[in-house]
Amino acid sequence: MSLKRVLLMLATVLLILCSQSNYISINVAAATNKGTVTVSTLDVKEKPSPKAKKVGILKKGAVVEVYGTKPGGWSEIRYNKKVAFVATSGLQLSTTVSTNSYKPDPKKIYTYMEYELKESKKIDISYITKKYNSKSQGGEVWDHIWNGEIVNQELWKEDSKGLYFNGADMWEKYLTYPVKKGNKWTVGDDWYKREIISTNETVTVKAGTFRNCVVVDYNYQTLTFVKGIGLIKVVTRGDFGSELASIKDK
Repeated sequence: MSLKRVLLMLATVLLILCSQSNYISINVAAATNKGTVTVSTLDVKEKPSPKAKKVGILKKGAVVEVYGTKPGGWSEIRYNKKVAFVATSGLQLSTTVSTNSYKPDPKKIYTYMEYELKESKKIDISYITKKYNSKSQGGEVWDHIWNGEIVNQELWKEDSKGLYFNGADMWEKYLTYPVKKGNKWTVGDDWYKREIISTNETVTVKAGTFRNCVVVDYNYQTLTFVKGIGLIKVVTRGDFGSELASIKDK
């Protein structure tokens, strides 16, 4: 057998292996949302760009798995078993939930949109990413990342009695268990009272629509939690807000 023929056979084998590897990685990726097409037709692109090659279309009402979001308003999906992209504006997102916990998932990366409220309008918008770092003080340490740098940290822990948050060297109970509308508890002195005011809210934030949300009233704040996701929204009465903008696998 000639050397040229041997090299050709090796190249063919490598090509097959690489294609199989890419196919496997596509199928093991975890979807973070389901998206329902809300426009008459939605172009499916090869890359997250309006100038990218069009590889297909989705019709209104079609439901797809969403594997993350990209800058510029694009959502990553699978089309004919291949990675593809569609405009997020053409989807109604509904985040899937897979666990019974209300603390953030260490296997996910969260991005929150923070803003000031002025006459019910969101202004001075900024984004901060939260990523699991390590364990400490019996809880999980999460980094706050802004412009590529760690600017702060927070801790979360959970037990049979509730969900706890530590952002300033003090543990506070953010949610009491069992989760039941009307349950009340205090943090510190009696002035810091909290109450679960709803367990079945449907809440829409930038990351999508969440059902069966748990809403906690905390004197000057309203906190919204989702099972399997964690905290998705905070509103400080009349001043500031923070809401989940995206969630993706690490």
